[in-house]
Amino acid sequence: MLGLGGGGDHSVHRTGAGLVEQRDQGPKRVNRLRRDEFEARFPGLLDLLLRADDTGSADSGVSAG
Repeated sequence: MLGLGGGGDHSVHRTGAGLVEQRDQGPKRVNRLRRDEFEARFPGLLDLLLRADDTGSADSGVSAG
């Protein structure tokens, strides 16, 4: 689960897209990625991103320019 303080317009888009479940837990707002829905819309993307993060690589393979 991810905590998000203060909110913001970007959180509205994530919850509106159905990819994030959001609930209040005391004074905190807690977000949870809806992995099944994410995987259905973007097959393999989350695993690719998580695998890249596990390698510690900051290089996305995309050149800037």
